[in-house]
This record gives sequence, structure tokens and C-alpha cells, in this order.
Amino acid sequence: MTRQNQPPGPEASRAPTPLGALRREIDAIDDAIHDLMIERCDVVERLRGLKGDGPAIRPAREALLLRRLAARHRGSLPTAVLVRVWRELFAALTALQGPFTVAVGAAEGDSLEAAALWDLARDHYGSQTPMQAHADPLRVVRAVADATATVGVLPLPRNGAPAPWWPALATEAEGAPRIVARLPFARRGNARGGAIEALAIAGVAPEPTGDDRSLLVFTAAVAPSRASLEAAIRGAGIEPGAIAAEAGTQAARLVLVEVDDFVQPDDARLAAIRDALGATLAMSIGAYAAPIGKI
Repeated sequence: MTRQNQPPGPEASRAPTPLGALRREIDAIDDAIHDLMIERCDVVERLRGLKGDGPAIRPAREALLLRRLAARHRGSLPTAVLVRVWRELFAALTALQGPFTVAVGAAEGDSLEAAALWDLARDHYGSQTPMQAHADPLRVVRAVADATATVGVLPLPRNGAPAPWWPALATEAEGAPRIVARLPFARRGNARGGAIEALAIAGVAPEPTGDDRSLLVFTAAVAPSRASLEAAIRGAGIEPGAIAAEAGTQAARLVLVEVDDFVQPDDARLAAIRDALGATLAMSIGAYAAPIGKI
């Protein structure tokens, strides 16, 4: 056997290969990512000592960060996966700053909706976050109001619901639950229930992000038509959105409408809409950062 045809010796088997070098590069990157996660956790723990009491969630800040990361993202990793990674990180670090529990409520007997809302809540608020299920959405509102849950995840308002939950938010009581997020924020994953979406409530005041939707409630003896409602909203310089629902008794109708803007509780435009409609009450029950879409 010539030297050319001899099998490789032990020295050749120990020579570096492109595959081995790439695996070592991946290991180094994983260590760097892990080190940065530990460092981020350390910073959050220092921050905890500077913040006062109350829920540690900051939905607007989270949305702004996710939009920034999505805008700078490149490469073949799906942006939705990037968002999911950071949502898990948000949840874990929020739990470090105080109690963090999520209540989920669907209409009684609607198992498909219940499963879909549970999946959306888990994907948004973390797989390790304690969650509680309620057959009555109003129990979710009460859980958030009495602080036995930090966040509540509820179905989108719709006409004809036997016991709509959103009128319970039409109160000016200090610390009352407010709508703070819409789920999913990015492309939905393998959550059950098809195209079901949800709103999240919490006992914190919504904050603007520059691209927001608000939920407004009006009370009137006679519910205004959709056309007059949209005209009054546009007359105040706001663009009406998609959600509209009614509730209440024949003597007093509550009307819910979504608008494409951030409307604070003391916004002067609320009074203008109230006067145009002849309503007795006009208030915002929350706002959320517009989701970043099907990415």
C-alpha cells in the first residue's frame, strides 16, 4: 500500500473541521446570549428597588421594544419567533419584581374559545406564569379589580354576548381595571381556535406608544346609530375603528367603540363626542398598542 492510499492517522482525525469550528462558534454565541440574559436580570433586580408598589407590567414599553427589535431584525429567523422569545423574557423578569398571575375567562360552555384564550395568554404572558381559568369573563374582571390576578385575558367584545364584561370597566374608581393590550401582538403561532383574538386588562393606566387604539364607552337613553356615532367621533378629530358593541337596559344604553388614537381619561375630545351624541357619559376604558401584524 502506497502512502497515498493509507488510511488517515490519528493526527488527521484530530484536525479541526469546518463543522466543528461552526459548532464552537455557536457555543460561544450561546454563552454570550446567556451572559447578557443574566446581566439583564441583574439590572431588573436593581430596578425593583427603585420602583414603588403596584403591578410591574409596562405594556407600552414592551410594545415599543418589540417594534424596535422587529424594525432592526434581519436574517432568516422569523420575526414572530423573536417576539416570542422576548415575551417569555418579559414575563420572567416581571415575575421577579412582584406577584404576577394571569386570569383567563371565556363564555361558559365555549370550550373552543376557552382553549384559544388560554393559548393566547400563555404565548403572550409566558409559559411559566401562573394562570387561572374562569368560566365567566366577569370573574376575570373581579380578579383583576381585587388584585388576585395581575392581568386578565378576555374575548373581544361582541354584540349579543349574554353577559358582556366590558361595562364593568365603565367606572372612574381609582385603580379600576383598564384595557392595556390586544393579543396576539405578532403573528399567532399554533394557538387553538383559529382567528380568535383577545384583550388584556390590568390595574394600570395605559401609556401611549405612538400607534394606539382606545376603547371608549358612551351612555345614552337611546343608543346612537353607527353612522351618527362615527360622525361624532370624526367630528372630534378621531378615526373610529372596528369594535362596536351595545349593552345595558332600555332606559340606559352603553355603547362601546374602538378608535384609532390614544385617548386619555381627561381628553377634551371625549366631551365633544358626548355633546354631539347627547350622551350622559363618555369615557375611555383603556388603550392598547397596535399589534405589529402578521410577521
